[in-house]
Amino acid sequence: MKKIAISTASLLCIVLAAIVVRMVAKDNEEMRSTPFDGIEHSFNAKIEYHLELNERFKYVESEIWSFTSFFQNIDISPVDVFFDEDWIFRITFNWNQPQRDKIVVLIGPTLLRIDEKVFSADSGMTHTKIIDAVKAKYDYYNYYNNSEYYGTENYFNAKIEYHLEPNERYKYVESEIQLLLSFFQNIDISPVDVFFDEDWIFRITFNWNQPQREKTVVLIGPTLLQFNNRVFSANNGITHTAIIDAFREKYTHYDYYSE
Repeated sequence: MKKIAISTASLLCIVLAAIVVRMVAKDNEEMRSTPFDGIEHSFNAKIEYHLELNERFKYVESEIWSFTSFFQNIDISPVDVFFDEDWIFRITFNWNQPQRDKIVVLIGPTLLRIDEKVFSADSGMTHTKIIDAVKAKYDYYNYYNNSEYYGTENYFNAKIEYHLEPNERYKYVESEIQLLLSFFQNIDISPVDVFFDEDWIFRITFNWNQPQREKTVVLIGPTLLQFNNRVFSANNGITHTAIIDAFREKYTHYDYYSE
């Protein structure tokens, strides 16, 4: 009986130890969990500031890990209220990445919303400090500019071909080359991980017939754009059709090439 009692006691100790280990592991997992856990593998982020809503916005890609780490360390808790205030910052993680889950964070004057869940700052950290910290990061990051994708070379000219007359005439731009370049720099587009497998409507060759300069070829298709070997699509707020129509208007403005 004594031997059996000792065995039973040993078994009970083992069971209790296993329960304690499991509880500790669960507590540690809960401690590591934050409302921002879904953003740690984000590819990029678009940051909009309410005072520049219709102008420019900031774009984070190379420093996305640092940016997501900042949010994961914010001390907030869920609250059972509606987010019915105007946002100061709107951050879209995995912006323009259709193959990834998009997460939208709204930072208002007193509340913070992650997708559809609303949060408030915990004790020891005021909401004003969160706003100030995000504003400091916003000021640090660069404005989004499409020129980073297709270069800012000193373009000398451009040859513009239209698919309805590819083997006939084409337009030539030289004196207004900076205005043409500016058109592309101000289009709201973003890179996408797809192939450009559609027939082009316009083909623009920058630095055409300039062997001493770097050449850039832009293709505008029915749904996509391609700068050299990188493919892009229109962002929210602008349709690809609008890009085609705007460029067709520019094409009409330019003169046909003549020797």
